[in-house]
Amino acid sequence: MTAEERQLAEAWYQALRRWQTKHLTDTLPTGPRRTPRGAAVRITPGCPICNSPAVAQIDLELLEARAHGRDLRPLVRRIVKALRVREPVVWRHAREHLDPAPARPLVGEWARRRRIDLGEHLLTPVGWIPVERVLAAIRETPEEYRVLLDQVRFGKGPRRLLDGNGKFRGDSRAAYGRAALWLARALKHTTLAQ
Repeated sequence: MTAEERQLAEAWYQALRRWQTKHLTDTLPTGPRRTPRGAAVRITPGCPICNSPAVAQIDLELLEARAHGRDLRPLVRRIVKALRVREPVVWRHAREHLDPAPARPLVGEWARRRRIDLGEHLLTPVGWIPVERVLAAIRETPEEYRVLLDQVRFGKGPRRLLDGNGKFRGDSRAAYGRAALWLARALKHTTLAQ
């Protein structure tokens, strides 16, 4: 396993261990900004990063850094310097406004109901993913990985997989890492931008 794969396995392992979920809803977008494919994107009024012309690139860099388990502090400092905003503003944007957000309903859905229930979502290194998709992916894993992933999901297993040098601390932790990496690959195409 390469160093990047080990970092990715650690990031997914920690996300499963925390199992941080949120019940999400969506409302009619309030701003005119659109993605290259033309779909409306939510803008949070008053957020200087959401209103920045470079928001798509900033969001992509933050998501990639989070997905690979890298430290976000150098990237946040660079964004602070480039946009001339305070650091807590960038952290709040990364925590609450980061795109991709949950998949947005069709315009007809918004016309019928102003608020759409999107269900329970799990915070992962690539953003919020519906819990039922994560559980379905865990059910489809090979038996030896399923047992390990279920243990992690319920808070069992080691606190960390990697030591200070970025290597697995033993064979059992390497097995957890392989299981987390398998899940990351299974959910690779299950991003919330879909």
